Amino acid sequence: MRDFRKQFPFFDSSVSSIYFDNAATTQKPQCVIDAIGHANIQQSANVHRSSYQLAASVTDAYESARNDVAQLINAATAEQIFWSKGATESLNLLAHGLGELCRSEHPIWQGNEIIILTSEHHANILPWQQLVERLKPEKKLRITPLSPDYNGNYDYIKLRSAITDNTAIVAVAHVSNALGCVHPVADITKWAHQHQALCIVDGTQALAHIQVDVQALNCDAYVGSSHKMFGPTGVGFGYATHVLLDALPPYQVGGEMIEYVSFDEVRYQSYPLKFEAGTPNISGVIGMGAAARFVQQHHSMILQIEHHLHQHLLEQLAVLNTDLAVESNLITIVGAKNLERISLCSFVLTGISHYDVLRLLDRDNIALRVGHHCAMPLMQHLGIDGTIRVSLCAYNTIAEIDLFINALSTAIRY
Repeated sequence: MRDFRKQFPFFDSSVSSIYFDNAATTQKPQCVIDAIGHANIQQSANVHRSSYQLAASVTDAYESARNDVAQLINAATAEQIFWSKGATESLNLLAHGLGELCRSEHPIWQGNEIIILTSEHHANILPWQQLVERLKPEKKLRITPLSPDYNGNYDYIKLRSAITDNTAIVAVAHVSNALGCVHPVADITKWAHQHQALCIVDGTQALAHIQVDVQALNCDAYVGSSHKMFGPTGVGFGYATHVLLDALPPYQVGGEMIEYVSFDEVRYQSYPLKFEAGTPNISGVIGMGAAARFVQQHHSMILQIEHHLHQHLLEQLAVLNTDLAVESNLITIVGAKNLERISLCSFVLTGISHYDVLRLLDRDNIALRVGHHCAMPLMQHLGIDGTIRVSLCAYNTIAEIDLFINALSTAIRY
């Protein structure tokens, strides 16, 4: 555990912080920082344009990162990976392109319904809402939200029954950023495909915490963000099947995504380059490649450490709840108890302002998130205004959890 933590300079800095906001963004290991620095200092040239030696070497590093991400998620080919600013842009690209396929009545699009889990991040809700609005009144599409029970548990039999021949898309997170539960994506994809529907997966919270295999999941598309998996901000990726990538139109147009341009004709390059108009975030992509290699190298250690940390956190919250509660539970953990979970715990405090608790914890330099976590529909469904979210990573420690529990106890009693 200590050897893993030592790779992150953040914890050697003058900031004495207990960082429990890893679902928002992760810290960066030295290897990622070095890769970004090397790209900016010694590889400062453009990609896919010039043929001189420096530019060619940068293009090689840029494309090598694509291969690193493909290996991380076990994509069949690196060409199935396209770069973006992050998962949000990747989802917008997919939704925009699928909307155009719907408009043109492409055979990939079947049905008039988009099923979305209520617990989805806004980034996997709003692009689909925009698609529906953009195609009105030409196409009569609808969004069908599928909600959990009031403890945050999903009925997947109900989801399976909800998918019909009218379903065009099922949009689902691999891991809920608000609840921490791991959805059975392989099953959901199977049910979708039985009705010729597409399964679009937001993998943002999965990549740094569980093994991802898009071929085993058999999903049609999968997206992620670099900064949620130890990489830099402002860069992410999308993955899709060859059939879908070939059918999707470009999202933006400009330099280097074309084969030929005149005022009478334009021919676009094939994927993935047709989705990558303009000069990309080169150092960010190279940094993400380093992050992908780092995750692959340490996957087993990450899983083992985070399981241990998560169990300790749950045990200590239960002990604190017993110590504090007189007649009823003061601390209520939100989310499915019967599913695999990552090292994330969302809970509510009965009769106590979460924001007041946050301010008191912040005095002790404990960084975590309070609020709706970009999952307002879920919070509305659960009848709460938000949760306290502790999102752990393998560089956190048992000692930090114990300090947090003591600080939380003090804040509650304040």
